[in-house]
Amino acid sequence: MFSGVAVVAMLVGLLVIKPVFRLLIGTGPDFNQSLGYATSGFSLFYGLLLGLLTVAAYQGNEKVRESILQEASTLGALYAEMEVYPEPMRTEMMAMMRDYLLFTVNSDWP
Repeated sequence: MFSGVAVVAMLVGLLVIKPVFRLLIGTGPDFNQSLGYATSGFSLFYGLLLGLLTVAAYQGNEKVRESILQEASTLGALYAEMEVYPEPMRTEMMAMMRDYLLFTVNSDWP
């Protein structure tokens, strides 16, 4: 579908827009060079946009990774601190934390 849209856009550009530009700008010897400058300018901005999007995606991935690491270390520390509670409460809380962790890993974020 995307390829079809791109082909149709190219054909519209060749058959409709280029003749209109020829009427507006004129058909001098610099016409193809002017179109080359315009397309190279568009390509420059497209490349910059693509680079900035790549950097933003990488930074978002790093923020998610840091958040996951922080939550995992917090859960590990909390699990280790449960050793000081008395026995019936300790076993119940450890089981609840294990269930929470297994649910989060397997169901929420598979």
